[in-house]
Amino acid sequence: MKKDSAGHGQGCLCSLGRKDAAGGAIQSWAVTSKRSFDTKKTNGGGACGAGHKLLEIYRLLEKHFGATGWWPGDSPFEISVGAILTQNTNWSNVEKALARIKAQGALSPQALYEMPEAELAELIRPAGYFRVKARRLRAFLRLVMEDLGGDFDGLLRLPAKRLRELLLRVHGIGPETADDIVLYAAGRPVFVVDAYTRRILGRHGLLRAAAPYEEIRSFLEGALPRRTKLFKEFHALIVYAGKHYCRKVPRCAVCPLGTIKPIVVDGGNGDIQSAGGRIESPHFP
Repeated sequence: MKKDSAGHGQGCLCSLGRKDAAGGAIQSWAVTSKRSFDTKKTNGGGACGAGHKLLEIYRLLEKHFGATGWWPGDSPFEISVGAILTQNTNWSNVEKALARIKAQGALSPQALYEMPEAELAELIRPAGYFRVKARRLRAFLRLVMEDLGGDFDGLLRLPAKRLRELLLRVHGIGPETADDIVLYAAGRPVFVVDAYTRRILGRHGLLRAAAPYEEIRSFLEGALPRRTKLFKEFHALIVYAGKHYCRKVPRCAVCPLGTIKPIVVDGGNGDIQSAGGRIESPHFP
């Protein structure tokens, strides 16, 4: 079989996805082939084999949960604030904090920047760890207001690599939160890796759950069609699956991914921690 420079054969789902028109339906990447996924043909098959398996996981999750439309937010700035507030809490708590900010007419970089830190902390109290998160928001706002002269839109227009570098310099913003902002606020195709990603893909033999964040992100971005819409939906669907089925004590018998082999549960409970030992990702409804 003739292969492209990335090792993808002609007719491969991965290659077809990469050639698809921007903005095309995600389903075209996942269901180009009607043949059921065959683990024997993909185990050890390199990036192409992993891509097939990942797209089948996506297809099964999308069929089960439907389109998520995640991330909720009326503006890229609201999404960015939400990405910081959602660390270590339920999304419902973030919604309460965002509602309080909106009620004061303060959901803008300048308004939040000019707000005293103690007042900001009290405003976001429902999000939990409110003093810590106030400091993190302030650090992010200093990047926007002091380093970039208040040009938040300009921040998001930066090349993805540069944007990510600047975000990672901000106190309290780790790789997962930075990638949330790059993907959902700036609309750039980076894959967000969280504890659910490690748990689900580790259990299905696609990665070492203890691998470094950047190694996992690079693997996923190399194995999948590099499309923002796909990455947004796939991340959301993984979190849905992690919350409802692939828990510490998994519900494999009723999981939509039950047909994807292998399924390996470590120590009987499959408790796989994220880098740094905590889950940063939003807890989807």
